[in-house]
This record gives sequence, C-alpha cells and structure tokens, in this order.
Amino acid sequence: MWGRLRVIVHRPLEGTLKFARIVLRPSGWYLQCVCETPPHPLLKKENAVGLDMGIRYLVADSHGHLIDNPKHARKTAKRLAHAQRTLARGKKGSHRRKKAKKKVARIHEHIANQRKDTLHKASRYYVDGYQAIVIEDLHVSNMVRNHCLAFAIADASWGMFRQYLEAKAESAGRQVIAVRPHYTSQKCSSCGEYVEKSLSVRTHVCPFCGYIADRDENAARNILQRGLQVLARTGPSSSRREGPEPSGESPSALKREAAGL
Repeated sequence: MWGRLRVIVHRPLEGTLKFARIVLRPSGWYLQCVCETPPHPLLKKENAVGLDMGIRYLVADSHGHLIDNPKHARKTAKRLAHAQRTLARGKKGSHRRKKAKKKVARIHEHIANQRKDTLHKASRYYVDGYQAIVIEDLHVSNMVRNHCLAFAIADASWGMFRQYLEAKAESAGRQVIAVRPHYTSQKCSSCGEYVEKSLSVRTHVCPFCGYIADRDENAARNILQRGLQVLARTGPSSSRREGPEPSGESPSALKREAAGL
C-alpha cells in the first residue's frame, strides 16, 4: 500500500538514503532512515587522554575533567516502581492494565533516551578534543554478576559508551586504545609506587613522592600511561587493545573500585 505520511523532521538527512522503515515505540510512531555517509576525519591533534569509567562520576579523565553520572534509572526508580505496581494490580485484558503497560514502556523508553543522549555527548566531547583516547578494557558482562553493583553498572552503561566512542573515533580518524584495568587506582601515577587504599578513600595521597590527586584522576593518569606504552610499541591505528591479562587476576574484582563505594 502506497500513500503519503506527514512527519516531523527533527534534523535534515545527511548522505545517501539507503532504506527507511516505520516503527512503533511506546511514545508513538517514528520513521527511521538509514543513510550512508562518508567518513568525516577531523584535523589531527597531537594529544591524548586517559578515561576512568565509574559510578560516582561517569568519566574522570587524566586532565582532571569530571563528567557527572546522571543515574537516570535511579532517579526514575520511584516513578517506574509506582507504574509497575499499578500494572501488577490491573486485571488482565482491562483498559486500566493496558494503559498502565503503556506507561511503564514509556518510562523505560525515556530512561533509554536520556542515557543515550548523555553517552553521545560525552563520547563526542572526547573524540572532538583528543587524537588518542585510552580506556580500560572492562569485562562488563562479568562485572554485572555482582548483585551489589549490577544496577549501578547497567545504569552507567560503560559498554555503550565504549561503542559510541569507538564508532565516532573511526569516522573522525581518532584512536581508541583499550588497556588492562588492573590496579589503576592503587598505583601512583607520579612515581609508580603502589599505594593501597580502601574503596571509601576518594583522594590519592602518595607517601613516597607526596603526589595528591582525586582517586579517579590518578587512575585515569595511569590508564593514559599504559595507552602511551601501547602506542610506542605498536604505532598509530584506529583502535588498539593491550595484550592478554596477567594470569590469576580478575578484572571484575580489581575494578570494583569504579563503583565509588
């Protein structure tokens, strides 16, 4: 069946239109268009940054810049729980239950859209500003098995942030280097000595060299140093990954500090 549809175009199409489809979301009907666009390489920069993913802050970088974690799911938890209780009390097949079901779906969609918007903006900030971006090679699927951290890690969406970062970097001609996350918060980024600290300690104070920094910034500086070592060995590329993890070390256990408990 052919015909015309009136749509609200929120932004002009870029590139060559490959195909389009109409989809139904909890908030209404949408026209999805897939376009093929050429790469848009940015001017090459001679700088690099290390990123430490966390829950207290979504991202802490090696230059001291912190991006707050909005915690979209946690902020909406009460409203979602109320809608879910209304849905559970509704009689199957009733108008009230159908209405409650749509409301629950719309809340989930709203959370997902907020999360994507935050991650797109954060990833764009680093791709636009740095030639080489060093991140931790986190095994998120293993980390969410920890029931104490699963909700917070899922809400932060570290895996989605990495996907957005790598996709934007490839198009812009940037480099993303993934390094092992082991002991990045315990090692002093100034002198290299290990300074053991509990999860509640948020400031890194080195008794060996006197270096003082935010715990997450210190970790990001260590991440950057590991990434620069990888670059020195392998040379530039759109994406790099550090070698295998040392045997006997659990990345999920060592990265519990990211939760900022």
